[in-house]
Amino acid sequence: MIRSGWRSYRRPPRRLTLPFLVLVGYLLLALLMFRAWNFSPGTYTVGGGRGDAGLFVWMLRWIPFAVESGHTPFVTGYLNAPQGVNLLWNTSVILPGLLLAPVTLAAGPLVTFNLLLTLGPALSAFAAYAAIRRWVPGHVAAALGGLVYGFSPYMRGHSAGHLHLVLAVLPPVMLLLADDILVRQRRRAWVDGVLLGTVAAAQLLTGEELLATTALTAFVMLLILLACWPRQARAHAPYALRGLGVAALTCLALTALPLSVQLAGPWRYTGPASGATGRLVSDLTGFVVPGPLQVLSTPASTKFVQRQPSNHAEQTAYLGLPLLLVAVGTAVRWWSRPVVRVAALAALSMAILSMGSRAWVAGQRTSIPLPWAVVDRLPLLDSVIPGRLSLYTALFTGFLLAWFVQHAGHRTAGRWGRWSPVLVAVVVILIIVPLVPKPIRVRPIQVPAFFTGPAVTRVPAGSVALVVPIPSRGQSTPMLWHAMAGLRFKMVGGYFLGPDRLGRARFGPWPSMTRTTLDRINRGGRVPALDARRCSQIRNELSAWQVRTVMLENRYPVHRAASFLTDLLDRPPQSVDGMLVWWTVDPASVCQTRMSASAGRRTPMNPGRR
Repeated sequence: MIRSGWRSYRRPPRRLTLPFLVLVGYLLLALLMFRAWNFSPGTYTVGGGRGDAGLFVWMLRWIPFAVESGHTPFVTGYLNAPQGVNLLWNTSVILPGLLLAPVTLAAGPLVTFNLLLTLGPALSAFAAYAAIRRWVPGHVAAALGGLVYGFSPYMRGHSAGHLHLVLAVLPPVMLLLADDILVRQRRRAWVDGVLLGTVAAAQLLTGEELLATTALTAFVMLLILLACWPRQARAHAPYALRGLGVAALTCLALTALPLSVQLAGPWRYTGPASGATGRLVSDLTGFVVPGPLQVLSTPASTKFVQRQPSNHAEQTAYLGLPLLLVAVGTAVRWWSRPVVRVAALAALSMAILSMGSRAWVAGQRTSIPLPWAVVDRLPLLDSVIPGRLSLYTALFTGFLLAWFVQHAGHRTAGRWGRWSPVLVAVVVILIIVPLVPKPIRVRPIQVPAFFTGPAVTRVPAGSVALVVPIPSRGQSTPMLWHAMAGLRFKMVGGYFLGPDRLGRARFGPWPSMTRTTLDRINRGGRVPALDARRCSQIRNELSAWQVRTVMLENRYPVHRAASFLTDLLDRPPQSVDGMLVWWTVDPASVCQTRMSASAGRRTPMNPGRR
């Protein structure tokens, strides 16, 4: 008995060991894909922190800062000062930022961002593996299915900086709980409802777009169930209605505060968030032609894919001809099995929806109408990008692959029985190799020492600073500096979505004379004359923004912008740790000396210099 007990202690149950090994395998694959920053996560990141990466680094720093300082995490006045930004109308990763706040405070927001980007594919693959094992008990088969989901072209494309889309851990869990409510119905309805509502609330605070697309996917699955098994659907309806009702109430109870801020709070906008959703769709040929994100892509295939409507990050439909053939063959061979039928029809439905309102073929928009034209008119779904539904196509296709490996891999009678595992292994290799993604490209971040050293403490805490270039659409690098400075000050402008003067969605701050002038100078344009009208308008804008400090990165070429700001502020800057800084700015004194000296003169104070 003692020996038996000691043996059971030293050998953990197999059911716990194998999932752990699967998770380790996924983590190693993720480290391999993101190997460029494994040894320096605080120095390198995708795009060098530009674009969406800078936005997410800022968001991850804002969450612990808001908790520490007593601010609400849902809106901020530290961006787009003094108006602010409603973060719930942006891709704010509130729950991940809160969970990893200790990492952010200890190692910095850039390390947290890189860590989440690396964990996203691995944990998403593991969630899909765990969900698939409900119907496919084999660990190897389910692990292959999870691999198709977690390391799909969707994940590789959005790893370029779309953190809220890479953290696709909860969609498989929500679909699994939806199956509990709609089909299995083995627990009490309120238990399943509470579980689904809680997970949905967690997803809402991680990324609302994935919550909306997962709900759409569950609705498609419900339609499939109603169409294929109407009699059983009527019998399951009472339980399903109770469970879904409890799920909705639970989710609303847990998210009442953030939803009230989003729907009735300040700086909200109406209408779709982007006007480009009609072009961010899946091309029919994109399912079989490898793009630049796959290892086996060729110059010819890359050139062909570049003609498709979406950009590189959104060209995520690719599955490969071998995987598609196996998926179709599995659906035909096991069509009588309900779970296979639902998975096959759901994969086909989500693939069609991902193609948008009109079919695109080889980069040409056809006149063939598609069902998305109806979905696109629904509230809250008008901002969903259709091409991103390829995530769910990969999930259901991965399930079909797992089913094939599980059932076709068993030994069969006859002379081919002993060779069936070898044949299955060859097929799996032919499927997986085309899906292998290229490693993520990273660049070193360039943060002036001013923002990470003691000099930044000279900026009054909570005051407004004008950092040049002013962050706006396509320019988020100053937000990365701001985050690395611990959000010491409030920043003018920003890379965000907010309302325009009519309440519609707008990317970046409202137009201003100050930003337009400085952007033109930074792009090499003509330095404008500092006449009375321009001086007066810029003075009014700086006064409205309550600017106390002006900063300009001190690296070549900045002499033209520095000269303009020196003339504007009537005094030279101080060079401090890589930045030119004008301390204690008084907006009322802008151009005051020059305007007084030029009173009565017709010539402008600063004739256009080149």
